Order: sequence, then structure tokens, then C-alpha cells
Amino acid sequence: MNAQRIFFHIRRASLLGAAIFCCASALTQENKSAQLPSKQERSSKPMEPESVRLELTIPSDAHSNKTVVFKVPQNASVSLQVKSERAGELHIHAYRLSLTLKDQDTQSLKFEAKASGKFNIEWHPKPSTNKDPKQEAHEHAHAHSHAAPLASLEVQPL
Repeated sequence: MNAQRIFFHIRRASLLGAAIFCCASALTQENKSAQLPSKQERSSKPMEPESVRLELTIPSDAHSNKTVVFKVPQNASVSLQVKSERAGELHIHAYRLSLTLKDQDTQSLKFEAKASGKFNIEWHPKPSTNKDPKQEAHEHAHAHSHAAPLASLEVQPL
């Protein structure tokens, strides 16, 4: 046999071997994919957002040293039920949410916890009308100072 013919047979054999290897590899991949869903299939399944109901009671003397901590998963649908003995405003500043409450009032604040992190929940009581003006001014200034927050919301990333 001449060299050109030998080269032809070697090349044909290597191509045939490569084709057999590719087919075997494809069959193996096919079996694996039949057993486990692909990454795309796993991520395309819609996940239901978790619903979380939180309750917060604000006493007439809301500025204490004890801060309530609420922990929720990111993307949760949050319903914050707030009961207050005194009129005022509740703020979740990072989410730009607020709730105005009257004396002995209960209201709900609903939102999606999209941003992760720790967010202060602050209470700003409305000055009562039966106090002297100096006491009212002191309470108003104290309510808007940077005292410890009433509560904090910890949105934990997935």
C-alpha cells in the first residue's frame, strides 16, 4: 500500500472512532438530562412569594430601649398589622412607607419585601392636645430625633 492510501484508512478510522465517541457521549448526556432537569428548566419554574403577617403594638409610651426585630425572606409579601394606643406616624424609611394612626387605631401596611437588608421602623407620636405648649414642643422634638427605632425589619436574601 502506498502512503496516501494508508493515510486515508487511518483518517477514516479516526473519524469513525470520533463519531462513535460523540454518539456515546450524546447518549450519556441524554440519560443524565432525562434524570435531572436542566438548569434552565429548574429556574423557569415560578416560585410563589411567601406571605408573612407581622403584628406590632405601639403602647402610649413607645420610646423604650427594647427594639422588636422582624425577619422575613426577600420577595415576601408582607402584611404589617399595627395597633397603636396613641396617634402618630409609623415609617419604614428605606421602603418609603408610612402609616398614619389615630388614638386606639389598628391598620395594615402591605408591601413586597424586595430589597434585602436591615431597615428601621420608626414611630413618631402626635403630640397630645391637652398638654402645655412647652411639653408638646419637647415631645415633638423627641419624636423626630434619632432615638432607637421602635422596630427593625430584616429582609434576608434568598
